[in-house]
Amino acid sequence: MNGTHHQYVMIGEAENNGDFSPCSTSELQLNENRTMDFCIHTTIDTSVLSGGAGSIVMVSLWKEKDRVYATVGDPETLFIIATPQEEGAFREVTDAIKRLILASFVDPRLD
Repeated sequence: MNGTHHQYVMIGEAENNGDFSPCSTSELQLNENRTMDFCIHTTIDTSVLSGGAGSIVMVSLWKEKDRVYATVGDPETLFIIATPQEEGAFREVTDAIKRLILASFVDPRLD
């Protein structure tokens, strides 16, 4: 806004202190459990007055046999993608990400 460039969606990793560290998808690594853990940071406010705000959603992906498994936000929220090559196979996962981002909007004017 106001001539300032903002990157509204970034992928990255959570640091030990909880801070978001942006990186490219090629920099993401599998952990010792062969799981890819990453965060999606979405800018939800670029206001200079409020200091800006963002929403961070944690995502984990792993594969077992022919299935892909995903958790979004809460590790207890498990999605099983039986046919990952099928069009729309990740729709439930992307819907969960969208729900968490929308839940982070706290502007009462949006009610």
